Amino acid sequence: MDRERAAIYHVMVGARDAGPEPLVAETTIVIKVDDVNDNAPRATVNTLTASDTEVAAVPEDASPGTFVGHVIVRDPDRGASGRFNCSVVGDGAPYFRLRRQFGAAEYHVVTARPLDREDADSYRVGIECADGGAESLSSVKWLRVDVADVNDNAPAFDKSVYTADIYENNYSGKFVVQVPQHVLYLLTYLLFSDRCQCSLPFSALTLLVGRQEGHPACKRPGVGLLVAMI
Repeated sequence: MDRERAAIYHVMVGARDAGPEPLVAETTIVIKVDDVNDNAPRATVNTLTASDTEVAAVPEDASPGTFVGHVIVRDPDRGASGRFNCSVVGDGAPYFRLRRQFGAAEYHVVTARPLDREDADSYRVGIECADGGAESLSSVKWLRVDVADVNDNAPAFDKSVYTADIYENNYSGKFVVQVPQHVLYLLTYLLFSDRCQCSLPFSALTLLVGRQEGHPACKRPGVGLLVAMI
């Protein structure tokens, strides 16, 4: 029997004797099914873009308290067996928390602290709910929270100044110096001279002597060049 399907049964019972003119009697038996704690609480998660989902997203510049998902928990048992408490588990526990909403069965998943996609681009967030039965039952709803990137890191060189020597009147394409970098995005490099009227655009990390239409390459000895990433 399953109390969650039917809590009460009505059974009609009839009796008939064996006399020459049989007599009949009838009665009704009402059977009530007592509840036992046989259902763990179950959570579903809805986001602004999907229902009953296992994936959510939040930008990395979200402030603490930003909404991530709406949690609805159901436990069909009665009494203490049908009451529950939920908490966040998993590697996302330090970064996300539950905020109770509208009563005992609904929560919001919100951010608990600042996020940084460069440290972690996603978190595995578990919503664990345990009921109050004598032999408590629990379940975990897992949610993957993807951290969306925002442009919050400027490109950076390994050094503030790179030094190289080159003879004057050198040919176009002569190697000057190699500038390493560890930025993973497409960058544009501009070369500026502090002693001549030239601006030399480059798209590679190796700086060469070059010419730009209308601006002859610098030919003075000891010219300082400033490399900027934009």
